[in-house]
Amino acid sequence: MLSTDEHAKVIYNRTDNVFVLAVKTQENEATIYYGSWVDQEKYGVSSRNGFAPISGKVYIDSSDNTTYRWSGTKLVPIGSDLSLGYTAGTAFPGNEGAELKQNLTNSQRYIEALQNDGKTAVARSVVNVNKLLGMENRDMTFSVALEKISEYKDKEKIMIPGIVLTFNTPNNGWVSKQWVNTESWNKEGNWKDFGANGTNIGNTLNVNSLCPDVEYTLSTAIKAVQDLEQASGFTYFRSGAVLTFKTAEKDSNGAHVWAAFQFTREVPDINPADLKPWVPLEVVVQQRLS
Repeated sequence: MLSTDEHAKVIYNRTDNVFVLAVKTQENEATIYYGSWVDQEKYGVSSRNGFAPISGKVYIDSSDNTTYRWSGTKLVPIGSDLSLGYTAGTAFPGNEGAELKQNLTNSQRYIEALQNDGKTAVARSVVNVNKLLGMENRDMTFSVALEKISEYKDKEKIMIPGIVLTFNTPNNGWVSKQWVNTESWNKEGNWKDFGANGTNIGNTLNVNSLCPDVEYTLSTAIKAVQDLEQASGFTYFRSGAVLTFKTAEKDSNGAHVWAAFQFTREVPDINPADLKPWVPLEVVVQQRLS
């Protein structure tokens, strides 16, 4: 009889440390065990109660695919008899391996986060200095911003002609400056105001043009521009700024009524909940007469 015959299978007798052939001739009948069979030689060497395993051969338990080897006295799972350690011929501790894998995963995520932060902080030649330096909740003077960037590890990617720095200042809120004279980085005279600080955007802010084109109140218009400043890093508000926006009110022709308000205090006083510093301006709509 072969080990591959129907109702036959080779099993390992742990008591005698030998292989035997188990045969079940009829369903529900007792199993008969044989100490010899036709293809027995491939399992080992003949012994008194069956065939003993031999060294140099790998045995596979077909029920769970566990691999075994002959230790000289018994079958042992391959690798189970390795001692733990950090040198050749030893097994790396499993708990430390799992920890190492998690640390590598965390490191990769951290690197990706830094890369994404860098892409967010430096975009379209505009650098949000506070975000780049991890100082989102702090303010700084222009001289400090220039010094910090000059000491930054990747400063060569930032110190390029035409770059715009935007940063939160102690007294004027967010300010944006452009490097126009590249003779010296730290010389403040080589920089000019950019955006709402200069002439690029202007003093009148059309909220519906800058922000979502929806109906606004004065409070929601102020909040929309503040959100835009936070998201873009640009400064829009300054003393004397004028906000114009579309309201929910409609005229006799069904068209939206536009409102305009001018801010009369310093930038740090801007608050959507405090409308006293805002003075209403008359909006004149000129219509063509037929």
